[in-house]
Amino acid sequence: MERQIAIEDILRSASMRPFSEFYRVAWREMIASNTERSLYASLIPPGANHIHAVRSAALASAVDTVLVAGFFASLPLDYALRISGRGHLDTSDAKVLPAPTPGHPLAASLLLRTLRLNCQTNAYAALWEELYDPAWQEDAWVEDLAGRFDTHLAQGVTPKWTRDTPLRAERLRRFALVEIDALVAVWLGISADELVAIYEARFPVLQQYEENMWFDASGRRITKAHQVHGYGQPKDAWKQLSSHENFPLEATVPDSYVGPLYRADRRREMRAAHDEFSRRLRAAGWEPGDAKAPGSVGE
Repeated sequence: MERQIAIEDILRSASMRPFSEFYRVAWREMIASNTERSLYASLIPPGANHIHAVRSAALASAVDTVLVAGFFASLPLDYALRISGRGHLDTSDAKVLPAPTPGHPLAASLLLRTLRLNCQTNAYAALWEELYDPAWQEDAWVEDLAGRFDTHLAQGVTPKWTRDTPLRAERLRRFALVEIDALVAVWLGISADELVAIYEARFPVLQQYEENMWFDASGRRITKAHQVHGYGQPKDAWKQLSSHENFPLEATVPDSYVGPLYRADRRREMRAAHDEFSRRLRAAGWEPGDAKAPGSVGE
């Protein structure tokens, strides 16, 4: 009897904890179909509160919460919302979206990329240190594009959070998002052709921005559209970049930037990332779209 009372007291105490005591995935409740993305999500730390225009959720474990944040950051889930016609995404609606599969071979890769995008300050140190996986040291950017980066994916990855833990360069942050798009597509069984079709059919604003998006060797972004100018981009940087006689095949390095320049090409990047994550998944004995381990009960 005393044991049952003690258990009830613990459960009652846990159920009354403020939601602000948890790390949560938060997203904008309004879903707009005429913007770069429709689903804007991020991880928020304990102590953070928000207004009604934002929704947030803490799942059963920190791992689940971060994996869902990774799924919410992907093009496939954004596409699912766009074709649904929803104008709002409440917590009850979020429950019907595709969700990560427990024990999936790509979970570690998705955790690493999602955490490095979100853990911008030491407010996330406890989350990073709880979920740190030594296997992350073996992870890498997609090999086909690795030569374009002077930073290894595992650089700055240690058991303790430091200021080098988060990805800060604009080029690396964008490429982590592209890899998440492809990774989630492989997880859900969406082919590379289908992923590119999703991008071409429902994301005209994102296409418009990235058609005129370049990066310098230090990772700084240079764009034509003022809405997505790189941090500190001078007013005449795009004019200088696009002045090359062979533009857009070649470009001029603007003043204060470092060559060589790299032009964004999401279609090619997503295909390369899709091929690599498909290879990694099959190496683990799974196939794209598998909801459970091959040979498990119920197969």
